[in-house]
Amino acid sequence: MLEGLNLVLSLIVLAISVVLAFISWVAYRRSHLRSALYLLIAFMLFALKKVFESFYLLTSVEREVLDSTVAVFEILILSAFFLAITRER
Repeated sequence: MLEGLNLVLSLIVLAISVVLAFISWVAYRRSHLRSALYLLIAFMLFALKKVFESFYLLTSVEREVLDSTVAVFEILILSAFFLAITRER
């Protein structure tokens, strides 16, 4: 039962991250600000991270591989958010 709930919540988070990535893409197309581009990258990485985590629920990937991959995604996401906040134009 919890696996089903986890899958539903993962799909909701995935949908939100894709919507936010789309909004960031529209903002980048209109303004050509790099911060919007970095936000787009961060939200897409977040969506990919969530897909990978959900893939783990459906298959038998080793836990160590999942933890390492998720950690790399989190570092990349935080880096993209940092660049979005600190970079001008």
